[in-house]
Amino acid sequence: MIMLTHDWPEGIYNYGDVRQLLKVKPFFKQDIQKRDLGSPFTMSLLSTLRPNYWFSAHLHTKFSAFVDWNVGTAVPKKRRDVDLETKADIAKRVKFDDVKPSCEIDLKTSSNPTVEVRSTKTEKLSNKMDDGEILLDMDDEEENQINEDEIILEVKDDYTEKKKEKRQEPKLLKPTHFLALDKCLPRRKYMEVIDIPLSDINHASNKNEMKPFYYDTEYISSFKVIESCKEKLNMLTVEEILYPPLNLYEELIYAKKNYLRSFELMSNEEYDRMFNIGMNSFVQTAKPNEKHYKEYRNPQTEKFKINFLPHDST
Repeated sequence: MIMLTHDWPEGIYNYGDVRQLLKVKPFFKQDIQKRDLGSPFTMSLLSTLRPNYWFSAHLHTKFSAFVDWNVGTAVPKKRRDVDLETKADIAKRVKFDDVKPSCEIDLKTSSNPTVEVRSTKTEKLSNKMDDGEILLDMDDEEENQINEDEIILEVKDDYTEKKKEKRQEPKLLKPTHFLALDKCLPRRKYMEVIDIPLSDINHASNKNEMKPFYYDTEYISSFKVIESCKEKLNMLTVEEILYPPLNLYEELIYAKKNYLRSFELMSNEEYDRMFNIGMNSFVQTAKPNEKHYKEYRNPQTEKFKINFLPHDST
C-alpha cells in the first residue's frame, strides 16, 4: 500500500534523523516540542494502515524515516491499545447478520481431550493374571517394545505439536518507508526514483496495461462512511475523532464492512466502471491565458462524485 498526503504525520520525525532535520530547519524545534509539526489525523491513519510507503509534502525539505512495526514503540501507546481492541474485540462486539461462523465449538467438552489406547494383547492377559501381574508385564513391555497403537498416537502427537508451533510463529509486519521531498527549485532535493514491487499481481490494474489506475476499495468504503456520518463527526472534538465513542466506532466499522462486502460482490464490468480511473480523464480543463477568473470543474472530481456521491449536489 502507498499513501500520499500533504501534511506529515505528527511524530514521524521520531523515526528519522531529527537532528539533521533541525540543522536544516531549526525553526521546526518549537513545533516538534509542542507536537504541532504534522497532523495527528495522518499519524493515526499511518498507525492503523501501516502502508509500505508514505509520501508527504508541505514542509519543503527532504526527510526520510523508517517505521518498524515489529518494535513495540513503533505506535504510540494509546494508539496501540485501540489497535489491539479493534483486532481482538471488535469481532465479538460487532454483529453482522449475514456472517456465520465456519464451525461451531462445543464449549462444554474438555479443552484437553484424552485418548484411550487399548491393547488386545493386554486384554487377553487380563483373563489369566491378577492386576499386579498385568501391571508388571506392562512395565516390562514398555521397556522393550512399543505397540502399534502407541506408535500411531506418538506420531499424531508429534504432528499436532508441530502444527501448533507453526501456527504460533509470529508474522513479521512489513515496515513503513516515509519520504518527504523539497520544493521544486534549483539545487533542492525535490526528486527521487523508487522501484516499488507489485503487492497484488492478480489485481485488475496488472491485467490490462490500458487500465493501470484504480481507486482503492478500502479508501472508498471509509470515504463513504465519513460522508454519511458527517453530522455526527462534526459534533466531536479532535480527541473524540481520533478515539471515537464505542457505539459510534461500532457503527462506523459496521458501515465500512457493508460497503466492502458490496464492492466484492460487483461484476468485473461494474467494478471497472466504478473504480477504474480512465486515462482519458487527464485533460486540460482551464485555458492558461484566460484574462478573466472563471470556475472550472475537474472532470475526475465530477466522475468521482457521480460514482461515489450520487446524492451530492455541489
